[in-house]
Amino acid sequence: MAKYMTSQRRMLMTFLSEHPDQQFSAKEIAEHLKDESICISSVYRNLSVLEKDGMITSVLRDGMRDKYYRCLFSEDCRSCIHYTCIKCGKSFHMNQQNAKSLIENAENDSKFTISAEKSVIYGTCKDCN
Repeated sequence: MAKYMTSQRRMLMTFLSEHPDQQFSAKEIAEHLKDESICISSVYRNLSVLEKDGMITSVLRDGMRDKYYRCLFSEDCRSCIHYTCIKCGKSFHMNQQNAKSLIENAENDSKFTISAEKSVIYGTCKDCN
């Protein structure tokens, strides 16, 4: 964990924890927190620290240049694979048993260790379908 919890870092953690099933770019986070007077460079800097400390994770969406961040504050998020909608960006937890089976099958087949917390399956959610 970070050596100290700045007010800006706390704001970022609060914002991301209030939106556990969503991913945001640093620009989107800065826009949501503009009333809190947090500048974009502070957002990037603090996201980097939080990611390094394992509190959040980031993914690159296909065809996008920006990283998208989501929280890993709960143990559920740390240990599961996520489905993420390519239209609305909402994320969902894969059933634990399905995730375990998928990981075991893939690891046995390929001899490759899979990091569940970094794994995202992209598709379209039922609301956007």
